Amino acid sequence: MKDCYVIKGVQNIGKSTTIGILKEELLNITVNQDDSYYSIRNWNHPGCVPDFRLVVDIKINNERKKIGVVSHGDILQDSIDAINDFVNIENCDLIICATRSVNRAGSVLNYINDNYHVLKEYELLQKNENEQKKIVQDILVCLGLK
Repeated sequence: MKDCYVIKGVQNIGKSTTIGILKEELLNITVNQDDSYYSIRNWNHPGCVPDFRLVVDIKINNERKKIGVVSHGDILQDSIDAINDFVNIENCDLIICATRSVNRAGSVLNYINDNYHVLKEYELLQKNENEQKKIVQDILVCLGLK
């Protein structure tokens, strides 16, 4: 069972924005490591914040780790497709994703809780840039990158 960090909250609370801040931090770290790499796949749903899938191969405590990051968490099938790609194609060690905070049948949160080992769950309760940055820094600390 793959490990996962989850950023959850209601619609338009800043989940994708928080994941975007994390993306920039991971890309900055990757650029500064000679043997690390990343790939990004962007896509947009009409009327939504631009979403992405990111895979980084990064050195953490002298060990190679592949991390899959997905910014969208509102549409179950999109999230399942992204996570399955991370697990089955990219062979990621860890997944970081956004999801709505509703844990009901057919929700992304329910799917993650049923299929993955959630290391830590963060909940955004209001749009707050400081809170978003705090979550990102905590994830980086938990990963051993700060």
